[in-house]
Amino acid sequence: MQNRINLLAPPADTKRQDKKGPSMVLVIAGVIILALSAAAYGSMFFLSYRTAAKIEENKVKIEKLTQVSAAADELSRLKKEKSEVEGAIQKIDAAKPVLTRCMDEAARLLPPLVTLRSMNMTVNPRSIDIKGTAPSYDVVAQFQANLLDSEILNDVYIKASVRDEKAGYVVFNLVITPAEGGIKQ
Repeated sequence: MQNRINLLAPPADTKRQDKKGPSMVLVIAGVIILALSAAAYGSMFFLSYRTAAKIEENKVKIEKLTQVSAAADELSRLKKEKSEVEGAIQKIDAAKPVLTRCMDEAARLLPPLVTLRSMNMTVNPRSIDIKGTAPSYDVVAQFQANLLDSEILNDVYIKASVRDEKAGYVVFNLVITPAEGGIKQ
């Protein structure tokens, strides 16, 4: 048998194709895919970080809103409680007899240096008899003027006023008539 040996050199094109290895297109495609993968990973990392920051920010806002909501609920509860207390006070005031309110009003309008000795209520006619002492007639007149300015007292007159020279003060007696229904018309 005969073996044939080719002693001629292979053409130059054939040698180059054998040494080339992977084609250039595959290398470029690989680089592009690698670049796109890196960009996608970076975008996902950035979005993940930004989302986590937003979630944390929203948690803080929710916590603050919860505190504000709790404070608003407490304020609402306190307003309701205040309203209930005010309603109870108004009911108590409305339940007070007219003459008792007049006595409270007289005590509230008392000028300084006036001392009350007694306050007596009479039913028929409805009135309050007040006895006391004052440093002068002017102070007694001021007390009468204060009482006349009241919204719940209709008439106030001085029944008696006498200066006690020995003690140095005026002894007075006032009569108060409440307004009809407890309020002036």
